[in-house]
Amino acid sequence: MNRSQFVFVLLVNVLVTVLLVSVGFLLYEHRSIGRQIAAGPEEPQVAIPAEAAPTAVPTVEAEEAVVQASGFGSQAGGVATAPRTYTVQAGDSLGAIAETFGVSPGVLASANGIVNPDLITPGQILVIPSPDAVDEGRSWTATADSFAIEVLHAGTYASEVIVIVNVSDQPVSLANWTVSTSLDEEYRFDAMAPLSPGDSIRLMSRAGTDTAYDKFWGRTPREWTIGTTIIFANASGAPVVLLEISPS
Repeated sequence: MNRSQFVFVLLVNVLVTVLLVSVGFLLYEHRSIGRQIAAGPEEPQVAIPAEAAPTAVPTVEAEEAVVQASGFGSQAGGVATAPRTYTVQAGDSLGAIAETFGVSPGVLASANGIVNPDLITPGQILVIPSPDAVDEGRSWTATADSFAIEVLHAGTYASEVIVIVNVSDQPVSLANWTVSTSLDEEYRFDAMAPLSPGDSIRLMSRAGTDTAYDKFWGRTPREWTIGTTIIFANASGAPVVLLEISPS
């Protein structure tokens, strides 16, 4: 073999080697792609943050309950104290006990559920109501000029009512007339039909829907106690009837 033939054979071997290597590389890549397709796409890795420590919930301090004192007990610092009591002695009467403590016999009887004031017995314990407590069963009436007014159920906001009666022989318009109290409250009548002789109109303390002869004040709930004065005044502001809720 001469030199030219040797060089030719060497070149052929080199080309064959390169060709075989290229074919082998292509086959390897083809198999790798096939395995990736069969396995599906690789899911991305998501970093999971560390679990946060739970937030402490502040505790709520319990509020102290403030007991509202009733009319039958005394009150100190907004907290009700025990009501006054009296033990009936031999020879006592309900009227004498009421006078001793400055309350009306009716209020004392109502506070203790006594139906017959003559039936009290020695050793019986009576609750003594506040001196300004009102006997719900009582009524107060006053008459002046052409009107009479009557107060019923004083001391019970839900049923307190003022009845105004025209006792004259002429119809009277109550437009802009007022009812006020010594507690700095005022109700003013709107334009309405004149009140005929003998007719009456009722004014309730509570809220409600007005009718021709029933009016609702809707005032701030506050009981009318002993000493409260009801003032019925005409459209000019001049008092016509004054009525005081008195203990007797």
